[in-house]
Amino acid sequence: MAESQAALAEQVPVAPEPFSTEDRVEITTEEKYAVSKLENEFLRANSEITRLQGVAKAAQETFPKLVSQLVAKYKISPATHQFDNVNLAFTKKQ
Repeated sequence: MAESQAALAEQVPVAPEPFSTEDRVEITTEEKYAVSKLENEFLRANSEITRLQGVAKAAQETFPKLVSQLVAKYKISPATHQFDNVNLAFTKKQ
């Protein structure tokens, strides 16, 4: 994403003389497009981050419940065994 932003910034031509008044300086159409495109990219990324945070939160809440169900199903004592989430098995505590 950073590469595309840098490439986009390089593509924006420098306007010879911007239209200006005392209160406002107009930018070119190309510059407006570049700013709009970057803002849109940022908003999409921010939206995706929010969505992924929701997915992560749901998984974080569901995982211990699932392990508890497996403990009950296989009649495993949490005092003697623990769930190894790398090997996906219950292993004896040492």
